[in-house]
Amino acid sequence: MAGQEFRTIESLKHVRDNTVLVDGDTTLKNTVVEFHGVDNILHLHGPVHLDGARLRFYGDGSVIHICQSKRTFRACVNIWHSGTFHIGQDHSFNGASSVISISERSYVFIGDDAMFSQSVVIRTADPHLIFDCESGQRINPTKPVIIGDHVWLGQEVNVLKGVTIGSGSILAAGAMITKTLPSNAVAGGNPARVIKTGVFWSRTTVHAFRPLDTEASQHMSPTQFTYLPDNTDVLTHLRSRLTSETTAQQRNDFLLEFDSLLTHGRLAVA
Repeated sequence: MAGQEFRTIESLKHVRDNTVLVDGDTTLKNTVVEFHGVDNILHLHGPVHLDGARLRFYGDGSVIHICQSKRTFRACVNIWHSGTFHIGQDHSFNGASSVISISERSYVFIGDDAMFSQSVVIRTADPHLIFDCESGQRINPTKPVIIGDHVWLGQEVNVLKGVTIGSGSILAAGAMITKTLPSNAVAGGNPARVIKTGVFWSRTTVHAFRPLDTEASQHMSPTQFTYLPDNTDVLTHLRSRLTSETTAQQRNDFLLEFDSLLTHGRLAVA
């Protein structure tokens, strides 16, 4: 099947053999959506504002589900057969240079209020095959990625396969994330390690602060951005359903169901 390419909301109405769902006052600017397959679902659960984005379906039966935000979505998402990409509401991207690659029927799930700096890379595969010399067995399986609510991903962060990042955490610039991180932690380095725990962050930017602003910023209540697990079964349920649901429609329906779960600690990691 020849690929289909779309650059406007109006043109997306003419997609063939795939499904595009557009909610609210969604906008596309300098954005390309490509379908190289069938039975895929693009759900712009809006209003969503795409600016400089590239959404590429390479294969069949995948889902890209982008929730509403007043800020722009500006990443490149490459997704292959039966993959799933979800990003929650109130996300933001600084620049259009982040790349998210979802391979071999895996998924990337990102919660609400994610803050991306420039040139962030997330991948679920290596992506080439590696084998054990003695047994001949493959030793680098593809693994999904889960990023919690209110996570700050600094400039040139790399998030590798199999990682879960708890809500409220900060990934320092240049960090290579290779293992699961707890909530409300700062991680940095290559490979990244936890530098500090028991911290939280705010979107308020300090660039234009005057002396009074600096003085007023010295204290903030931790209640809103401190995350403790509500139920350890939530992450298990999320992983199970995204793995077991076989069709794009089933996975998109589940994502809508999960988005309605608004408990504060739903994606917290102890």
